[in-house]
Amino acid sequence: MHPFDRFTPNAKLALQIAEQEAKNMKSPYIGTEHLILGLLSIPKSLGFSIFTGAGVTLENVRILLKALKSANIEGQHVKHGLSTFLHTVIEQSVVTAHKFRHANVGTEHLLHALVSTGKNAATIILENMQVDPEDLRLKVEEMFGQINTFKQQSHNLEQSLEKVRVLLVEDGETNRRLITTILLRAGAEVVTANNGQIGIDKALAEPFDIILMDMQMPVLDGFRATRELRLQGMDVPIIALTAHVLKDELDQCQQAGCSTCLSKPVDVPVLLKTIRSALPEGKRPLQGPTAAAVKPVDAVLSDNGGSIHSMLPLDDPEFLDIVNHFVPLLKQFVADLRTAFDKREAVAMRGLVHALRGSAGTAGFPRFTRPADRLSRAVREADWVCAANALAELEGMTRRVVAPGDYPAGVVSRDDCIAL
Repeated sequence: MHPFDRFTPNAKLALQIAEQEAKNMKSPYIGTEHLILGLLSIPKSLGFSIFTGAGVTLENVRILLKALKSANIEGQHVKHGLSTFLHTVIEQSVVTAHKFRHANVGTEHLLHALVSTGKNAATIILENMQVDPEDLRLKVEEMFGQINTFKQQSHNLEQSLEKVRVLLVEDGETNRRLITTILLRAGAEVVTANNGQIGIDKALAEPFDIILMDMQMPVLDGFRATRELRLQGMDVPIIALTAHVLKDELDQCQQAGCSTCLSKPVDVPVLLKTIRSALPEGKRPLQGPTAAAVKPVDAVLSDNGGSIHSMLPLDDPEFLDIVNHFVPLLKQFVADLRTAFDKREAVAMRGLVHALRGSAGTAGFPRFTRPADRLSRAVREADWVCAANALAELEGMTRRVVAPGDYPAGVVSRDDCIAL
C-alpha cells in the first residue's frame, strides 16, 4: 500500500490546495506555510476546527504571509518539490496516526505534525499570531486520547453487568438506543419503555434487578411512576436520569423513591459504576468496568465557527446509526423551538430544550449543552431577550452540524476514519 492511500479525502485535498497555493505564490517549492493554508480551506474537517478554535483564520494567515514576505521561508531545503520541512511533516503525520492506532491519516494528523516537528514556516506564522504551537499539539493529543478512551469504554465492558436485568424507562430515542447499546455490551439484559406508564406495567409484569428512570416523560413522568412503583411494594433500586443534578431535583428524586440520580448526557463508566453500586451484593458481577471517566472530546475544542462533528466513534456501526438518526431530530428540535418561541409557548419550549439537552450530548454533540442550559433558564425566568439570543446560538450551531452522510466519499468518522 502506498502511504498516501491511508490519507483521508480531506487530508489529500489539503495537500492539493497547498500545491495550488504554492503555484499561486510562484513559490519554487511546497512548504508548511502552504499546508496551513490548505488546512484552513476545508471547513468540514477537524484540522479546520482545531485551527479556528485557536483563533487561526485563513484571512489572517494570508495577511501575515504578506507581512513576513515569507514566500521562500523554507526554500533552502527542497526535496521532490517539497520543502524538507513539509516532507518531514507528511512522514510524521503517518507516524502519528500509527502511534494513536488510527487507521487513516486525516487533517488533524497533518496539523499535529506541523506543530510537533520543530520550527518551520507554519510555526513561525502561528507564533506571530500569538498562538503557541505547543498548546496546539497538546490540544490535539488530548483530543486523540479522549476519542481512544471512548472506544475503550465501549469495547471493554464485557461481563461488567453479566445477566443483570435492566428496565430502561426513557422517552428520548437517542438516549434509549445509546444506553441500551452500552448495557448490552456490558452483558446486561435490557427491556425498554418510552413513558412512565409503560414502565410501571413492565416493572410489575416481570422481575428486574434495577430500573433506570427518566424523570421528564410524557403520559406519566418519572417522579409519579417511581412513587407508584414504591406504593406497589417495588423495592428494586431505581436510578433517576435527569438533565440537571441540582439539589432541588435530587430532593424531588429522593422524595419520589429513587435510590440515586444520574445526569444526562450519560457518562459510560459512571453509568456502569452507579448501576453496580446500586445492586445488592449478591447481584453484582465479579468483573467491573475498567475505563476511566472522560470529558467529551468536543469540550477540548473551542467553538469559533467551524463545522461541528459528532465525537462518537462513527466507524462503529451502532454509534454511526445513532448519530445518523439523531441529526435530523436535532434540526427538528431546533425548528420546533423557534415555532414555540415565536408563540411564546414556555411549556412547549421547556419540554423541547430538555429533550435537546439530554440527547445532543449523548449523540456526541456536547457543545449544545451550555446554550441549551441558557435557553432553559431564560424560558423559566420569562427572559425572552436572553431566550432569543440562546435560541439564535443553537440555530447557528445546528446549521454547522455535519452529519456522517455529508462527509466525503469513504469517510465514516469525521475527517480521520479512526479504526476500532
